[in-house]
Amino acid sequence: MALSRTNDGATDGPRKRAKYDTSSNEVSPAIAKELRSIRASLSSSNPQNVTSALYALAQRLVVREDEHPLSPEDSRVLLAGAWSQASPGLPEVFDMWARCTPKEASAPISVLVRALSLLNLDQDTHPSGSIIIKSLVLSSNIHRLTSYFGSTEKNLCFWTCRLFGAVSEFSDGQFRKEVFDVFPWGHNALWPMLSMRRKDANAEGHGLTNPPDIRTTLVLLILSFIHPSTHTSIKLSLLDKGDAFSSIFRDIGKDSYALARRILDVSWEGIWGDTRIPFGTKIAAFGDQVLTSISNLYGRYEEEGPKGEPSIADIAHHFLIALCTRPGSGVCFKSRGWYPRNFDTRHHHFVAPDDHHANRRQENALFNRVLPAFIKKLKPNDDSRQQELVLKIFEAAPELIPGFWLTSNMTLEPRLSSRWITNIALATKIVALPSPVWSFRSTTARSASSSTAPPPYVHSPPPIQFILDSIVPGTLSKAALIKGLRSSSAVVRHLTASLLAHSIKKVGEIAEEMKRASEALEEDESTGSWAVGRKELLKDVSGRIPELAEVARMLDLEGGGKRAGETVEGGKNKKQKGKAKPSTIDPSRQDGTTTSTAAAPSTLVHEVASRLMWYYHRYLPHAVAESYVGVRNIIAPLLEGDESQKGATERGLLPLRTVSQLHGLRLLEELESYDWSVKIGVFSTNANSNSIKLTN
Repeated sequence: MALSRTNDGATDGPRKRAKYDTSSNEVSPAIAKELRSIRASLSSSNPQNVTSALYALAQRLVVREDEHPLSPEDSRVLLAGAWSQASPGLPEVFDMWARCTPKEASAPISVLVRALSLLNLDQDTHPSGSIIIKSLVLSSNIHRLTSYFGSTEKNLCFWTCRLFGAVSEFSDGQFRKEVFDVFPWGHNALWPMLSMRRKDANAEGHGLTNPPDIRTTLVLLILSFIHPSTHTSIKLSLLDKGDAFSSIFRDIGKDSYALARRILDVSWEGIWGDTRIPFGTKIAAFGDQVLTSISNLYGRYEEEGPKGEPSIADIAHHFLIALCTRPGSGVCFKSRGWYPRNFDTRHHHFVAPDDHHANRRQENALFNRVLPAFIKKLKPNDDSRQQELVLKIFEAAPELIPGFWLTSNMTLEPRLSSRWITNIALATKIVALPSPVWSFRSTTARSASSSTAPPPYVHSPPPIQFILDSIVPGTLSKAALIKGLRSSSAVVRHLTASLLAHSIKKVGEIAEEMKRASEALEEDESTGSWAVGRKELLKDVSGRIPELAEVARMLDLEGGGKRAGETVEGGKNKKQKGKAKPSTIDPSRQDGTTTSTAAAPSTLVHEVASRLMWYYHRYLPHAVAESYVGVRNIIAPLLEGDESQKGATERGLLPLRTVSQLHGLRLLEELESYDWSVKIGVFSTNANSNSIKLTN
């Protein structure tokens, strides 16, 4: 039966076999002859002959990575077992080691490493391996071994790490505590060894042990101390040693596929899967620098895993998703939505001792303190995986969005460039994330109540400024939005209007939830905290977005240019005090496109402008009431007649025009008083007949 073996050469469990006995017939004549030759060579009085014999023996016991799993009848397994039975503790190797210079010490150490690896494959050879380990750990040999970490001989440092690792992995970690206690954690030369790797360490086809390097062996040794089979006390001791654990993540982006995956797998199962490790200790181990180091693996998206395995970029992505986007798990703390950490929902104020603690108040406002620094180092516009990670983080921790607008250095000033297009698209996706209206209700009552009824609303809404900063990017001013709506580029107009539409819709939905909270708490309309907060929200958002006239101007242009007629309120025949300013957009398409080629983007802009106009009337009626835009001029480009339908059909754009007209019908539904018999714009028919045609 074959041995089940992991990538680093460790077996899932030792296999039961008959004991080795050199005096019995179990040892084949060939093995017995080879064993006699080995012992004779090691007992030579010539040191050079002994050294040569050790190197030859080390090569004889080599097991390549592609040879796993080994058969129990493999000659190397049989030889190691027979030798350890014939010479318990391998004293001849230790004697030779004691007489070696540091430059020659790698020969006996390499023999011990390979002998222990082979003896670890079988339970019946574990006693023989234990004798070897006790001769190493419980004697002066361990001090000689630890002194090699300061050696300039890289080969000696390599085999020193390998021997510590072999002892730590032996017999499912039986001697792991002893190895941890004697390991020189405070040695100055220890951590620079984590940078000693092969130049082609991440080349395709390289695994953990073939060929290995110093960094790989040292990382595997450290990982053995947090392995799921390791006792929690050892894990805690390692995590308490400062950077001893986090240092293995430095330059993980340059590691081989097998090593990088091993680091992530063992870290997740050994640390986050161990419920006995305090949550605060886990958070301290995975700071923003560790997360940033892991995110460097995103750059290897083109590298495929071996034999159909996922790429290392995908593995790192799922690791970070699990670590950063699940509230109450990983480094993502449960928050209160838009309520800052130091905000008292009962008395509607921030909890701070005095004005001298303003900086401390700002620091204590967030539940999640690790993620903001990490998010700033991601590149969501360069990689779809990183963008997905950022969006999921913001959905899990919406408190981070206002700070992101201020620190991300995103260029949102409207301009026709690829950078701006990607930035505004990301901003739109962030704004379109679900609102944390669940935070408006009491979390204490939710956890204490066993009924299916929703928990009651809290006494006060979140800070209005915090809500607005989450929905309308602080780096995108009102003047910039107007500039985007007036741009000569249809792409810029469409993306600007789309962001604005998502912002207004989100504000409207929040205002409706705040109204329900006010009604549920039976507040007074003039003094209730929810009622006053709702009015403040709608008022403040109107100061951050363009007036309705700007949307009407864009809608009029995309509908076919300026139409004749005064700006008159439909049904009242009253002239308004003012008119919309002339549009700065050139209807003749300054970008050089013809009418036919510009039809598609123009129709797209017309649809989003129609939707935006509907949102203004539905969610911001006070802004509509304060504008000087006539209803007839709004309805005219929305409820277009047969000629427009025919032109759109010829260009294959009828579905988009139909959606725009549906927005127009929804807008009419929001109008409280409107005379449907009044003719609109330049059409010879009234709005009633036009709307009937649209519904047929």
